[in-house]
Amino acid sequence: MKRGDAYRAAVEEARIRRGLFLDSLSQTRARIAPGRLGDDLKGAIVQKVQDAGTGVVNAVRDRPWATAAGATAFVAYLARRPIGSLLHRLYVRARTGEWENDNG
Repeated sequence: MKRGDAYRAAVEEARIRRGLFLDSLSQTRARIAPGRLGDDLKGAIVQKVQDAGTGVVNAVRDRPWATAAGATAFVAYLARRPIGSLLHRLYVRARTGEWENDNG
């Protein structure tokens, strides 16, 4: 191949590669546009929440008794002060004999 032919082939290859690069650059710019990134982020968050919900539903189906025990423990933890107060009042009433006077 002569030098002139090799040069023309190299120039043509450079034009093709430049075109491919510019196409890739425009696709990248479109991909990282703020609106597109926001939409992608929103879609990813929705997908993660749906996956987590599906995982919870599957876990409850697989272990219903463990789930019920955990939920009961959580509710008891949230209501620990009212329950403790009730038990304390009952204890005080039992010690002082107030129950004997309740009926009349």
